[in-house]
Amino acid sequence: NAEYMGIAWNKPPGLATQGGKGIERHVDGLLGELRFEARERPRLVHRLDAGTSGVLLLARNRGAAVRLTQLFASASIDKLYWAYLTRAPKPSRGRIVMPLAKTIRPADGGYMMADTGAPATPSTRAVTLYETVSSLT
Repeated sequence: NAEYMGIAWNKPPGLATQGGKGIERHVDGLLGELRFEARERPRLVHRLDAGTSGVLLLARNRGAAVRLTQLFASASIDKLYWAYLTRAPKPSRGRIVMPLAKTIRPADGGYMMADTGAPATPSTRAVTLYETVSSLT
């Protein structure tokens, strides 16, 4: 039935979450196909970069979108990212706190998140807890 709050969708790399200049195929444009028996099409409540694969949580309806957005905004939902690196970080476990903002990539004019060099504000403060799970070195 359509009473559940969301859909967990495994987004492949290379598929944008939302449209934009030059982007014809994106998750937002496919949401009507995920309606199933519901009256409303699902709604995006967060994004993953086009090059990122992972679980994208979609709200089943407007009410669910409001609630899930509140949970993301209050950091009540934990996000876990896996990264494969060419070298193991030292120390092998830690915390990175850095202000991030959307900036333009010099190489191609696209957007990326980067250290602003400015003091962190609530909207730019990014906290990453990391731990080396396995290393070949």
